[in-house]
Amino acid sequence: MSGLFDRSLADLLNGSLAWLKRRRSAWRNGNLSDAEVRDKLFELLAGVLKTTTLELSVKRRVKFADLLGEAKGNLLMFADSEEKIDEAQLRYARNLFHRMALTYLSGRPLAYIVGYTVFMGLEIICTEDVLIPRSDSEVLLERILDVLLAEGLSSEFYRGARILEIGTGSACLALALQAERVRTAGARVATLVATDNSARALGVAARNVEAYYAEHLVDLVEADIYPPAEAHGIFDLIFSNPPYIPTADLAGLDAEVREHEPLAALDGGPDGLAIIRRILADLQRYLRPGGYLLLEHGYDQRESIRALFEEWADPDGKFRLGDIEQYADYAGNPRVISARLRSREK
Repeated sequence: MSGLFDRSLADLLNGSLAWLKRRRSAWRNGNLSDAEVRDKLFELLAGVLKTTTLELSVKRRVKFADLLGEAKGNLLMFADSEEKIDEAQLRYARNLFHRMALTYLSGRPLAYIVGYTVFMGLEIICTEDVLIPRSDSEVLLERILDVLLAEGLSSEFYRGARILEIGTGSACLALALQAERVRTAGARVATLVATDNSARALGVAARNVEAYYAEHLVDLVEADIYPPAEAHGIFDLIFSNPPYIPTADLAGLDAEVREHEPLAALDGGPDGLAIIRRILADLQRYLRPGGYLLLEHGYDQRESIRALFEEWADPDGKFRLGDIEQYADYAGNPRVISARLRSREK
């Protein structure tokens, strides 16, 4: 059952985006008053109330209170009650919705306001400790799934693959990978380790993993790049959506991104490739011979990252990166590179 205190405030805010977006500049320039915004939002809210069943289970009410994060006082008392919503609670809901809308008008991303976004069909909890998942990264996930399928249904790799994600953030990619593997192959990835160097990001990742009861499917590890080798061994496939924006370009990002999303998760150093170089530096210690490396990169880094891959060799000169392929995102921009760890003799 869907109701006001289940998800419809978030849904309503989503549904109001077209109206809000058209009026952002007017509101910022002082040509649209808070009262006008409030009146319009109340009108939209009234339309939802006419078609919404307001008697919800305690479980759904608690879920909603947790989702918004702001819900203290009246809303938390309501969450623990089986009584029908009264006028005071409706006023609280209207005021909360109004504050959310004004926050959006001021430039805060919607995903942070409502506390979640949808990625590959999964609801992913988002706070300002993690990047908001974007459709560009779906291409990386699709390429990983293609690799698993290419290995064949009967191969040991396919059924027992050991996979590492570097820089998991919200864990959206790790969770989507397990979900898609089950959907397309009927079996999960045997071992999926996901690292991040931010304890706060891993806290969000843990909430997402717990929300899908996936603690046994995704092993979260706090690590700068790679997890301790003695504890986790080597992997068949390593993937990452690393920071790849050149430091000088951060100032030119859209204000929604620049002012709210964690810049450490975006900053790729002077040329945008600093973290990618660090991934490559110890690659031979963590990726088995014949294993796969897949990385997301910037739309304008196609040639520079390919050159890094073609020039790479381990310190002992035993390995190189071969079978290099690059893929475009849905907008046609270069976005993903893949390669395999090969011996130099091959």
